[in-house]
Amino acid sequence: MALRTPPEPLTVPPPPRPVPNDELLLLVNRISQGFTLESLVEATSLGYDAYLEQQLAPETIDDSACDAVLAIFPTLGMSAKQLYDAYVTPSLISTVTTELRTAAVLRATVSKRQLLERMVEFWTDHFNIDQNDGAARWLKTVDDRQVIRTHALGKFPDLLTASAHSPAMLFYLDNYTNKKTAPQENYARELMELHTLSVTGGYTETDVKEVARCLTGWSFVTTTTDAFYGTYKFNSGNHDQGAKTVLGVTIPANGGESDGDQVLDLLAYHPKTAAFIATKLSKWLLAYDPPARVINQAQRMYLQTGGDIKAMIRVILSHDAVALAQPWNAPKLQRPFRFAMSLLRAAKIQITQPSKILTHLDALGQTPFTWSPPNGFPDTLAAWGNSVLPRWTFASNLFDNKITGYAFDAATALAGLQTVPKSTVAAVISAVLTGGALSSADVAAVQSYVDSKPSLTQANVREFFALAASAPSFQSF
Repeated sequence: MALRTPPEPLTVPPPPRPVPNDELLLLVNRISQGFTLESLVEATSLGYDAYLEQQLAPETIDDSACDAVLAIFPTLGMSAKQLYDAYVTPSLISTVTTELRTAAVLRATVSKRQLLERMVEFWTDHFNIDQNDGAARWLKTVDDRQVIRTHALGKFPDLLTASAHSPAMLFYLDNYTNKKTAPQENYARELMELHTLSVTGGYTETDVKEVARCLTGWSFVTTTTDAFYGTYKFNSGNHDQGAKTVLGVTIPANGGESDGDQVLDLLAYHPKTAAFIATKLSKWLLAYDPPARVINQAQRMYLQTGGDIKAMIRVILSHDAVALAQPWNAPKLQRPFRFAMSLLRAAKIQITQPSKILTHLDALGQTPFTWSPPNGFPDTLAAWGNSVLPRWTFASNLFDNKITGYAFDAATALAGLQTVPKSTVAAVISAVLTGGALSSADVAAVQSYVDSKPSLTQANVREFFALAASAPSFQSF
């Protein structure tokens, strides 16, 4: 089944404004999983603010084409009990993990709700769960649907609460074993260090122990024969009913399940949490080193709105914030997943066997839902800046149609390039892949290779695109 129609001939000349500090082009890149000419045209038509608002309201965007593609994956809408009953055997369990990972690829490439997908990726890392970890293989599918995707553009306290009740998270960070007779501090520690206050949040080891006490008894139905298997359950008999003190706040005795709710509220509305989320979100959407003024404004918006994620995004991507940050002077490196998705999107790769790309993402180092530590895939230059060879290999394989089920239409690309002067071929490829954002040096290097060929053929057109995709300036956005 072809998931993409063949691309139109590449008759589009280099855009009239291929300047690196193009604010609209920056927005398209920051709120998508990769540039496309169509998205830039739409953003230009709507204008910066209207395009951002459109993406902030994904429910208003017709995404039926993406829904139709995802319909081939029955596991995405199933409960944990249904997944366990149908797929738990060793020969079938990979179906569940493969479908969720492949769905992430298709959503990144096909969905018109691109900002939603960017934020799903962000929160998936923030509340990381390794899908390879035991029961997480089927519990994570429900977590992705009911926790991350449901709250990705909502309010952070709601997202935090949903995650704390998620059987996938309860399993992954061991809180389902947290009992008054044998406290388990793993989730309590990561709740403060990774999910809310941050490692510099000012909490103590005593606070970790007290939070763990508050969350004793928070578990899920673990009996696989139970009709409610894989759903949240509070075991009151395992809960520590004594008084607790967290961050100087007393939580009275005999509160039961509400002890955990009080802790979540305390952490969710804490200024340190607001600062941490504001900083991390600013880095994700704007720059590795966002201006303190932007972070402070985002933090204030968090506190004023009760953690409204959309309101924070409006601050971080405002005209003033972009002008202050000038991210084009210090662009972000595309993480491996986005690098691959950006090529699929911009080059209009035809997809017929979507799961076949997963082994190639493994080689790149970033297959969705497979990061083992609880901190999620890193979003730093240091983490990804030294692994360029896998990117070159991926680009070469992609444009040479060596990735099964993924086809680059070199004939159509050749037909388009034959309509423009040969001296502009590299600039046109830059326009197609990046909106004209490749550096002048990289365009010149590609054009030099184009000029070395006596004529244009499908074979060397594949090489032109792969070379442009391997250029240093394509690695960043």
